[in-house]
Order: sequence, then C-alpha cells, then structure tokens
Amino acid sequence: MTLSIQKQIRTVSPVTYDPFQDAWRTLNKKESQCLFPNETFRPGSRRRPRWTTRQRLIGVSQRPFRSPRTRFLKGMNAFDFVIFPEIISQEVSSQFQEIVSSKESPGIRIAVFHDAIAWKFPEWSARKTVKRYPEYMRSLSKLDGIAAVSEASQRDLIAFWNTIALPDESRPPVRVVYLGSEITQGASEPKPLSKIPVILCVATLEARKNHLGLLSAAAHLWHQGYDFKLELIGAQNRETGLEAASAVRRFQESGLPVQWHGATSDSEVEAAYERADFVAYPSFYEGFGLPVIEALRWGKPVVTTECGSLREVVQGGGCHLIENPSGGAIAAGIRRLLDDSEYFAHLQKEAIGRKHRSWDDHSVEILDFIEELRSSR
Repeated sequence: MTLSIQKQIRTVSPVTYDPFQDAWRTLNKKESQCLFPNETFRPGSRRRPRWTTRQRLIGVSQRPFRSPRTRFLKGMNAFDFVIFPEIISQEVSSQFQEIVSSKESPGIRIAVFHDAIAWKFPEWSARKTVKRYPEYMRSLSKLDGIAAVSEASQRDLIAFWNTIALPDESRPPVRVVYLGSEITQGASEPKPLSKIPVILCVATLEARKNHLGLLSAAAHLWHQGYDFKLELIGAQNRETGLEAASAVRRFQESGLPVQWHGATSDSEVEAAYERADFVAYPSFYEGFGLPVIEALRWGKPVVTTECGSLREVVQGGGCHLIENPSGGAIAAGIRRLLDDSEYFAHLQKEAIGRKHRSWDDHSVEILDFIEELRSSR
C-alpha cells in the first residue's frame, strides 16, 4: 500500500481466523512477511494455508475459555471496515457470522469477488472447491458490499443469486472494481521478433488455463517448421493440472523447446516478460486475467480469447483475439504474429501506448465504495 493510500487510512491490520486458537487475530511478524515477499523470503506455492506445528501449539495454548461472542478479532480494537480480499475458505466461512453480526464495531464489511468458475464450470475446478463454492457465494450476501473484479464476475455472482432466488432486499450492492498491477513498465519502443522468438504463458497449470490447447498449437507449428521457444510459468494444480503437467514432460522428453519454470519470484516473472517476444493466454474462462495486463504493461502483444472477463481486459489494444480456444485457433493466432512483422509491430505499439491501472487506483475505488456504503446506512 503506497503512501497516498496510507494517508487515507490510519491503520491497516491484516487478520486471520486461527482455527487452533478459535479466534480472529492479527498476524504475527513471520506471517506478515508472506504479504511482502522478496528475494530472501518467499512463501510457498501452496494455494491453501499450511499451519506449522509451532502455530498449532501456540494457538491451542492461547485458546480462550470463554463464549464465542468474546473471541471476535482477539486483541483488536473496533474497526472502520474489513475487507476479505480473496476466496473465503469453508473453515473461515463458518465464522462469517461472527464478523457480520458483531456489535463491537459498526464498520463496513466488504469482499473482493474474483470469479464464479467453480460454480459455473465445475469440470475445471477441484472437487472440494466445487462442493463448498455455492455456500461461499451465498455467504457473500451477508456483507455490506461486494467489489467484483470485472463485469463478467459481477454478472456471474448475480446469476447465482438469481438461481437460489435470493430476495432483492437480501442482496448487497455489487460494484465492479478492476484490479491493478505493479509490474514495471516495459519497452517504450517496438522491437522486431528475436531470431528464435520466445512465447511466454504465465498461468497455473490447471484445466481452465488450456495448456493442452497451447501445447497442441505449438506442436503443430513446430511440425510445420516454425522455430520458437515456449516458456511456461506457474505452479501445478494437483487435481486439475495433472494432464497438462504430463504433457509438458512428454514434450520435454521428446526434445521440444518447452521450459516450465513452475512457481517463481516476482523478479523472475518480470525477467521472463522482458525476454519474451509475445505472450499466449488461451484460457477457457477468466474472472479478470491479470497476466494479460502484466504482459501488456511490458509492451508485449498477447494472443488470447474473449472468454469471460478477457473481453473487457483486451479493450485498448495490444491483443490478437482468437475465435475459440482450440489448438487450431491458437496455432493460427501465433502463426499470424510470427509471419506478419507489420501486424506484430502494430500490436506492440498498441500495448506500449495503453494506460494501466495501479493498485493505488484499485485501492482508491475500494475506499470510495466503502464510503458510499457508509453514507447510505
């Protein structure tokens, strides 16, 4: 959070629900480090939190022997607002009512809503996530407001509420607040394709990101005699990414020029964007599509779809849109950029000339939304 935002907020206190202490509490010093990774400290790539033995023992030893109503935000003063910036786990969701009905503070309670993919496309999501997601989306209606990261996500959340016949009077306002980015601005001038172009894809290896389609497209082009390298960055989803990970390994064993870096640091991601000629992001569906914004900020053209929120993200140029996320369509898009130097330069100029939102912009809109909710009470 930058200085301009800090001027508007007196104190920001990251909190967590500690299941071993059975209380909401502020983060300790080591836990807080996870919010500010650097070259000497980087949290693990696991999407779910992993409680260490030490955290478990400390939590149990400090568990208060009193009623649940007095365990609310242990050690904290009354708050002006609370923001849930990510998907709320089933465990945390069960403690939701404690925040919603707390009498300790009349503060505003909002959540950032990223996508409804686990509900809308269960075939692309982990089984446990699919099972709990409807209750998570239902629980959002208990808050004062929802900041959806795109119009697509806003529509999907409202569609879910329509499906369960949630009364209008039980629905909080849902405002679209697009995400920002902080990756360093890249090239200021277009440059020609490298002698051996590098195509980059930054995305978790999971079914929805369509790595299989991308690999199929690359194999087709290599078979036709095109010479380029394919770089992949992203951790593997252990449940839905098995097939893609196996395909990558087969390609590598066959000697094809595919590199998979797995989970990497921010500086390594930036280095990958810098050496890439362009980016491929053929996702089946997105709630926002931050890697597309990151690539464009580096002045890199993007071959992508218009699925989900990507229709909104591509507005402003720099992207080659493919008709569908099939291997053949992806190959045609990549071939266009490899063959047509004028078109490639045109997309570069569009990417370089785009205006981008910062995380400051995102934060200011969140604060404005909170103030509107407060004023309407």
